Formats: sequence, C-alpha cells, structure tokens
Amino acid sequence: MSISRPPRDDYVLTEKGRDLCDLLLVMARFGDRWTAGEAGPPVVCRHHTCGHIAQVDLRCSHCGQPMHADNIDVLPGPALAGTSS
Repeated sequence: MSISRPPRDDYVLTEKGRDLCDLLLVMARFGDRWTAGEAGPPVVCRHHTCGHIAQVDLRCSHCGQPMHADNIDVLPGPALAGTSS
C-alpha cells in the first residue's frame, strides 16, 4: 500500500521576514552571552560568505564599525519633523 502525499511548496521569507530574522539573531546572541551554560550555546551560526562559525554583530551601515548603546545618539527622525511637544 503506497501513501499519497500532497505536493509541498517551498516557504520563502519576505523582506519583512528577513529583517525579523536579523533581529532574532541579535537577540539570540544576547541569550548566548548571558544564559548559555558551561557547554556553550545551543546553536551556532556559520557565515555563508566565509564559512566560519561566528557571532552575529550589530554594525553601522555607513562605516561598518560596531554599534552599541554607549556609542550612538537616538535623534528625532523624519516622521517627527514639524511636530511640537
């Protein structure tokens, strides 16, 4: 007796989904840093471009340097232009 299986489609992330994955990778790095036990993190990431196991890092899109809370200013953006408080 053969089992009939329906055809399956591949799931492809949208641009919004890819951006969300980037956020989740940065959050996973936080968890790995602060909650991983002695055995290490539960999963690791291999970078396709270089083939190495690496940690996800938040970097400036302009200069490529790391971005952290202590080296950025959060300023009003275009959506706040013309608003008064």
